[in-house]
Amino acid sequence: MARGSVFSQSLLAQELGVSTTPLREALRRLAAEGMVQLESHRDARVTPLTAEEARDLYVIRESLDPLAAALAAASRTPGDISSI
Repeated sequence: MARGSVFSQSLLAQELGVSTTPLREALRRLAAEGMVQLESHRDARVTPLTAEEARDLYVIRESLDPLAAALAAASRTPGDISSI
């Protein structure tokens, strides 16, 4: 979503195929990190980022995402593998 854009929580939940309860919890966490602004029970706004903030987030994700994938792969169980 574009920075500063307003979106409906119920429409986003429907699009993602989840109920509004876990979506609201995820949005609360994003709001605590300053990534979204909760405006009402139904709407949220994507927090605008500067180019420097976006670059910093990219650099962090570039390091964390492979680490998270490696840790998940290392901790998988035979049951996890057979369920896919």
